[in-house]
Amino acid sequence: MDPQARTQRAVEAARDLERADQQSILDTLPALIAYWDRDLRNRLANRVYVEYFGMTPEEIFGRHISEVLGPELYRKNLQYLERALAGERQQFDREIPTPTGPRYTQALYLPDVHDGEVRGIFVLVTDISERRRAELALAQAEARFRTLFEAAPSATLMTDRSGVIVAANRAASRLFGHDTATLERMSIAELVHPDDLPAAMQLREDLFEGRADHHSDEWRYLSALGHTVWAQAEITVVQGAGPDDDAPYILAQLQDTSARKLYEEQLQYVADHDLLTGVLNRRGLTRVLERQAALAGERAGAVLVCDIDRFKAVNDRYGHKTGDELLVHLARLLERNVRATDAVGRLGGDEFAVVLPDLDLVGAQAVGAQIARLLQECDGDPERPWAGIPVSTSVGVAAFVADRSADQVLGEADRAMYTAKAARRAAGRDADDTDDTEGRGFVRAGRRP
Repeated sequence: MDPQARTQRAVEAARDLERADQQSILDTLPALIAYWDRDLRNRLANRVYVEYFGMTPEEIFGRHISEVLGPELYRKNLQYLERALAGERQQFDREIPTPTGPRYTQALYLPDVHDGEVRGIFVLVTDISERRRAELALAQAEARFRTLFEAAPSATLMTDRSGVIVAANRAASRLFGHDTATLERMSIAELVHPDDLPAAMQLREDLFEGRADHHSDEWRYLSALGHTVWAQAEITVVQGAGPDDDAPYILAQLQDTSARKLYEEQLQYVADHDLLTGVLNRRGLTRVLERQAALAGERAGAVLVCDIDRFKAVNDRYGHKTGDELLVHLARLLERNVRATDAVGRLGGDEFAVVLPDLDLVGAQAVGAQIARLLQECDGDPERPWAGIPVSTSVGVAAFVADRSADQVLGEADRAMYTAKAARRAAGRDADDTDDTEGRGFVRAGRRP
C-alpha cells in the first residue's frame, strides 16, 4: 500500500474513532440527546432513547420524529417543533410514558442556525427528578466531564468566583478567536461587551450569592479581533471542577447567534425604512417622533413637514418613474442638508418629515426655507427629467411642547404645510416667483406658550 493510501486510511480510522468516542460520550449522559434535521428526520441520538422509547440510536437514525414519539406525543410536541424550526428556542415540561412508567421531563429545543437559516434542531430532554444526581455524577467524573466538555458543540466556559476562566473548550476557542490556553488565563470581563458588562457582573454576584441558580439570555461578547459576537448564553452555578474541589464555579454554554442577530437587524431596517427612498418610513419615523415628544419641556425640538408642489403634473407628464426619481432627489436633498442627529422620513406619497431635536421654531424655519430654495434651484438643471415643470415645495413646522403628543405635533406641522400650499394657490404665485419665506410655501405652527 502506498504512503498516501496509508495516510488516508489512518485519517479515516481517526475520524471513525472520534465519532465512536463522541457516541460513547453521548451514551453516558442521563438525558435524551438528539439532532433532527429540517425534515424532522433523525441524524444523531444517544442510547438513552432505549429507556424512553425502546429504540436504539441505530434504529432511530433516519426516522421521522413522529415514528419515535408516537402519534399522541408527536401531536402535543408539534407546536414546539414548528417554532424551533422557525428559529425560536423552546423549553417546556412534558410527561413521557416509558416502559418503566411515566417520567416527568423538561425538554429544550435549540434551533441549529447557520447564515440565518435553521438547518435542524438540537434536542435535550432531562428527567427533572434526577437532575441533581446527574450533576453530582458529572462533577465527580472529571475525566468524562472533560471529554464531554471538549466535544460539546457549544462554546463552554467555566469561571471561578473572581471571574477568571479556569476551563474553555475548542468551541469557545473558535467562537472568540483565542486559543484555549489564552482563554484560560483571561477574565470573563475581557470577553463580555462593555455595554453588557455591568449586567453580567451583577448576574455573577446573584448566582454566587444564591439569589439565582440559572440564567438564559443573549449577550454580546468581543472576539480576539474586537468584533462583536452575539451568543445565547445558558449560565448556571456548578460545584467543583474535580473530586477534591467543592468550590462553586459558573458554567456558561454559548451558542453563536451573530448571524441571526444580523438577519434580525436587516429585517428591522426593512421594517422601518422606505424601500424607494431609503429614509425612515412612517413606522420608523413615528418612533423618533415619540422619543422627541417624551423630551418636550426638557429640551427644544421641532418637526418639519414638506411635500412637492405640482407633483401630479410631473407624474402625468413624465410618468411615475420620473416621479419616483424626484422623490428620491428630495430625500437625498433633505439628508444632505440636515444634521446627523436629525431624522428624515417619508410619511407617504410625496410628503416627507424631518425631526429636528434641539432646534426651536426659528431654526427649523431656516432649515425649511433652505430646503425649499435648494429644490427650487433644480428647475434650471437640464439633466433633471422633470426640468420642464417648475418644482417647489410647501413646508410647515411645529414645535414639540409638553402638552402635545407626537401625533398632535405632526398634525400641526402637516396643517401648517397645507395652509401654506392653499395660500400660495389663492395668491396665484409659484415658488420660483418670489424670494421671501412665505412665498416658498413656508408656514410655522405650534409656537411655544
